[in-house]
Amino acid sequence: MYRPTLALATLAFTLSIAAAAEPQPSSDAYVILVSLDGFAASRLEDEELELPNLRASARSGAWAKSSQTIFLSTDHPAHTSIVTGVQPRLHGVLGNRMHNRETGEYFQVTNKPRTESVKVPTLFDAAKRKGYRTASFFWPENREDPALDHSIPLVLTGEAKADISAADPAFLQELRDNDVFIDFFFAWYNDLPLQTTSDRVLTRAATYVVETYKPHLLAIRLPAMDRYQHQYGPEHYLAKAALTAADYNVGLLRRATETAGIADQTTFIIVSDHGFHTIEHSVNVYPLFAQAGLLEEVNLHAYYLSVMVELTERFDPQKHLQALDKVFERVAELDGISRVIRPYEFASFGLPSYEEDVHVRGHYIILGGLDTRAVVDEGSESTRRTPLSAPLHGHGYLPDDDHMDPVFIMTGNGIRSGVRLDRVHILDVAPTIAHLLGLEMSNQSGRVLSEALTDPP
Repeated sequence: MYRPTLALATLAFTLSIAAAAEPQPSSDAYVILVSLDGFAASRLEDEELELPNLRASARSGAWAKSSQTIFLSTDHPAHTSIVTGVQPRLHGVLGNRMHNRETGEYFQVTNKPRTESVKVPTLFDAAKRKGYRTASFFWPENREDPALDHSIPLVLTGEAKADISAADPAFLQELRDNDVFIDFFFAWYNDLPLQTTSDRVLTRAATYVVETYKPHLLAIRLPAMDRYQHQYGPEHYLAKAALTAADYNVGLLRRATETAGIADQTTFIIVSDHGFHTIEHSVNVYPLFAQAGLLEEVNLHAYYLSVMVELTERFDPQKHLQALDKVFERVAELDGISRVIRPYEFASFGLPSYEEDVHVRGHYIILGGLDTRAVVDEGSESTRRTPLSAPLHGHGYLPDDDHMDPVFIMTGNGIRSGVRLDRVHILDVAPTIAHLLGLEMSNQSGRVLSEALTDPP
């Protein structure tokens, strides 16, 4: 078994790449889609951060001061919306982890084969139908994806480590044979002090594929920023350092297109799945249901920063609906609660209803406010908004909150220079890439960002 033993210094300076195969492009257009996980749009204008590559990309292309993610503004649903152009209600990825009410199974959705995890075609499917070469590096929901030619799939072990057994052994060996120390990525992925270096190794694998095979569509997700912000908070110096490290990786990818001789034909689209915010309070909604005598008629499920309310078989609308409505009125009045989403509103939030999908945990959603988490604490009778014992750094809010706005930059082939976009949506990424590559994708919820293109539709 190959084990990573070379010094980190060797890794840092190993940037020259030998071509291992003759690429056979069928088009002169290429797109590299980069997701900087957890990178908020506002960070681009934070002068305290060193972001030379991202800012140069924004100046030479188009960028949005704000962009909108999906609800619940979490990693896997958002990344799947980016490559499908539709809401979770349609693509079926409703959370990082999901629960099947009928079978009782709890599972990491990204550990399922791509044909089971995503219900609709992706950009990779559209590119493959056109005969294009494709590549993906740690993008969610791409296990055993037949539309990918080169892939390091995001598959996790029970200990939340990157699962090397899910990757193609021949591809791993090819990377090793060409001085890409891919085993470091898997060894360090769940080791927080080394995760920015893990991201560097993943980027190194992507640059090898760019220089060697010139894929028409390559997607890469860099996760270190998300991990550091969850652990330390978005304002911590280590979190900020992770953002700068990601910026350097973008520079490596741009350099790779120059080495491959395709820089003038390549479009970079740099996005994120969500922003970040620090949560310092919680509010307990359990006592209100207890006081109304509805504990046997509902199940309360903590869900990210929210509470899902599931009606049980004992719930009789004629007997209990009026009491439930009164509980929700009281819940909405609590300090720290944003709102209650009712069954008829799920579709407008991009979610399937309880009846439409066995993975939906409840009929109603109670949303915490900007810095407050809604909780279910059976041991407390208080509904007062109270400070947490330690801050919680995360996401999962409504997408119209500006803290959740993800970064959005387009630059390179086909992109106008110096364009400041109005508010865009991550659902706009797939139709825009489809236009740039001449792909056919139907039933898109987003739009082509024509105002940023030199050759709009």
